[in-house]
Amino acid sequence: MKSVGKKHRFTAHMLIEEFMIQANVCAAETLIAKKSPCMFRVHEQPDRDKLEGLHEILGDMDISFAKGQVLKTSTFNNILAQAKTETDKELVSALVLRSQSQAVYSPDNRHHFGLNLKNYAHFTSPIRRYATCWSIAV
Repeated sequence: MKSVGKKHRFTAHMLIEEFMIQANVCAAETLIAKKSPCMFRVHEQPDRDKLEGLHEILGDMDISFAKGQVLKTSTFNNILAQAKTETDKELVSALVLRSQSQAVYSPDNRHHFGLNLKNYAHFTSPIRRYATCWSIAV
């Protein structure tokens, strides 16, 4: 092995991701309007125990995260914005992701907290899941 490095995420990747998300929203809204059955991708708010652990770690990093606040997706964006160094940003991003609940499929629309979307049908192909963000040269 020669090296391990971070892969560059191209604008095209982000654009495709956004198109896929919008396609999922459109599919959900169309099926809802037609009163057709729909399988939603549901992502509920994080578990309180996980948030407690996140609060403790962030406190050690001097990143504010008030306990008991009304939790919104933007709360996590604010946490990420407080990370000072690139290393801290990666760590905080991983911690925030680990604090989230796992998304599930459901015929009941309980919304997608992580994407802050009211209607989200996971109708597109998982092709948007790009290979790992790391590249290994051999």
